[in-house]
Amino acid sequence: MINILNKFKGCFIGLAVGDALGAPIQFMKRDTYLHIIGYTSGGAFNSQKGEYTDDTAMAMCLADSLINAKGFDAKNQLDTYVRWLKDGYMSTRDEAFDIGITICSSIVYYMETGKTTTHINQEKYSGNGSLMRLAPVVLFNADNIENAVLYAGQSSLTTHASPIAVDACRYLAYFLTLILDGAKKHELFSDEATQQMNRFFKNEPLHPEVAKIANSSYVGKIRHEIKSSGYVVHTLEAALWAFYYGETFKDTMLTAVNLGDDADTVGAVTGQIAGAYYGLDKIDTIFLEKLFNKKLILEMSEKLYAQRRN
Repeated sequence: MINILNKFKGCFIGLAVGDALGAPIQFMKRDTYLHIIGYTSGGAFNSQKGEYTDDTAMAMCLADSLINAKGFDAKNQLDTYVRWLKDGYMSTRDEAFDIGITICSSIVYYMETGKTTTHINQEKYSGNGSLMRLAPVVLFNADNIENAVLYAGQSSLTTHASPIAVDACRYLAYFLTLILDGAKKHELFSDEATQQMNRFFKNEPLHPEVAKIANSSYVGKIRHEIKSSGYVVHTLEAALWAFYYGETFKDTMLTAVNLGDDADTVGAVTGQIAGAYYGLDKIDTIFLEKLFNKKLILEMSEKLYAQRRN
């Protein structure tokens, strides 16, 4: 029998674990550092061991909004992001840090205009800032794949309105929902699953760049062919590639973050996937013991689980 709550907790905690693992080597060129084998400290923001960055903080803000508003409310989400930006709400510090330009500009735009869809919608601004925080939307809507995909796209619009960024969120929501429903890896990557996915998105097709990834274009690629930049397509591909070839949660996560560059966000996206697949009980104790705000993240996971049918 599938332990759905175990998968819920794994998905959210996995996001934070990946973020914290990658944070100390964020922005570093691949293989110019000692490879990560566990939590380390340092990096661009002088991270402590187990400390997460904006990826997890924004995911927690999103979860907080879904729980308190009892559903998807873009204005409530942005109000929560404003609290994070101004006061460090849900951050590990008394301030927000590691904020992307697109996210900062979008929140300021909301503060000035009240509009809940960002003005940043050009494809050249297809960053990974909405993909990194996605898990709570999927968890809240896990019993309805159509809603999970719909609200995943809408959650991106608050800060990343590029069609590529929106569709990356839509596809990841689709993929995560299958995992939460108990799909095994061989089923997720079967020809039948690919055909089913293409039928699902037939009426609202994915952007061609995302569609390539959705059709498993990364299978067969070797490490130097996988990019790990902040471009959302690169991040999505790197996460799925690491998951496809990984054999355990730990193996998958270390493969992902050691790609370097935007390591924290590649880790956060990979963690959502691997955490949902392997579940909380398969996440290594060394990753859980020193993770900042672990108890709060688990409590939020339980609340999302409890509210998902409503």
